[in-house]
Amino acid sequence: MSQTGERVFETILVGDGPHSVAAARDGSRVYVTNFHSATVSVIDAAAKAVTSTIQAGVSLYGIAVSPDGERLYVADTRSSALAMIETLRRPRDYADQG
Repeated sequence: MSQTGERVFETILVGDGPHSVAAARDGSRVYVTNFHSATVSVIDAAAKAVTSTIQAGVSLYGIAVSPDGERLYVADTRSSALAMIETLRRPRDYADQG
């Protein structure tokens, strides 16, 4: 939304069923939980583009970024679990996680 909340000025496509959003403290990255696809979309805020997608559970809901920006905490409602994701890992490091 614009500063005044009057119009949408950018749309970024993410996973299926986007639910919650959290931003890194420095504003460089934005993280979106996707409830139906059980993924977290990682967005480069400057480029306004998804840079990676992390498979992280079954039905992702809430999300928070640690104060130091090194971890994401993601609530998985279906499995009643909390996924802790290291943000400094390269996207390919998540390939084998499910």
